[in-house]
Amino acid sequence: MEPDIFSLYTPWDLQDALRDFLLERRKVLKKSRRSLAEQSGIPAPAIRRFEETGEISLRQFCVLWATLSDENAFITFLNSLRTSKSMPKSMKEVLENEG
Repeated sequence: MEPDIFSLYTPWDLQDALRDFLLERRKVLKKSRRSLAEQSGIPAPAIRRFEETGEISLRQFCVLWATLSDENAFITFLNSLRTSKSMPKSMKEVLENEG
């Protein structure tokens, strides 16, 4: 029996996208892992592991985001999800809304 819903993105895709965003921000800001660790309080090995695997605690991710980007932009983005039409979550939704 085949599932009715096919996800457009896996949790790993989203994890990679978040990692890529913060890694790019670190490089744009010309911060070393060591300087980011000193500024954020997140140990440099945890930052390295995150940049290599995408694995990090939610709290540490939020601290890195706040250090590298505008935390207000993140809150604004989250609030916009509540008020805007959501993106399709499956191929089934895409096909149902076509045309």
